[in-house]
Amino acid sequence: MTAKANRRYEQRMRQIGRMLADRRSYEKCLCIGTEEFIYIPCFISSCMGENIKFVSSARSPIILNDEEEYAVFDALTYKRPEDKSVINYLYNIGKGIYDEIFWFFERRPGKEFELAMLKAFVQRGIKKVHFVICDGENSEENE
Repeated sequence: MTAKANRRYEQRMRQIGRMLADRRSYEKCLCIGTEEFIYIPCFISSCMGENIKFVSSARSPIILNDEEEYAVFDALTYKRPEDKSVINYLYNIGKGIYDEIFWFFERRPGKEFELAMLKAFVQRGIKKVHFVICDGENSEENE
């Protein structure tokens, strides 16, 4: 990629970030990258305004501990949409911490997955979830 192409790419990501910022409904907002798909979601998230936290899902389990000085206190597990034999983890999305989530994917994960995750997020007090698909041609968002 040339420097000029990279500048255009970053400009497009900033534009997407501003568009998603306009769709935010709540202050306590979490943006999620998926496994190694981190750079694009993190960059876009940085353009979405204040009070944005960013995490990525992981394939590695971490021991949980609710002691105050321990960093990981909550885990949500799910089966990877592309390969249901692979378990993924989302950490520290405890009840009441966030009101809104923007979850970025390279490809659409599928309605069954989206519905299952919506149910899990609602149980954690999340009021609104956006599945943002970044397929290289168009970025789209499903709520």
